[in-house]
Amino acid sequence: MYLIDELKLIKPEVREEFYHFIAHYVRKVFPDSKIAQQLRSSPGSSFLDMITPSDIAYVLTIVKNGKNGWEEKMKKKESGDNNNHEHDLGMYMHVANVLF
Repeated sequence: MYLIDELKLIKPEVREEFYHFIAHYVRKVFPDSKIAQQLRSSPGSSFLDMITPSDIAYVLTIVKNGKNGWEEKMKKKESGDNNNHEHDLGMYMHVANVLF
């Protein structure tokens, strides 16, 4: 449960984006079946109880290492579509740069 305490240290201006990052990217570290099994076996727990700072660092590393490729994709995409994953990844690169 120590991760939940550490999440309080995240700057308020990026907290919402960080939680969105966890919900959409960090959760992919675990299969859905494992998440469901863990939550069923531990009533009152949440996904935040499962993940570790290492899980977050792993996903951030993948995002940062793929930055150039995603930037190229963003340049090629039509600029009017703000609901695509390339836009989300650009936002998460901003979050990663603020956190590290």
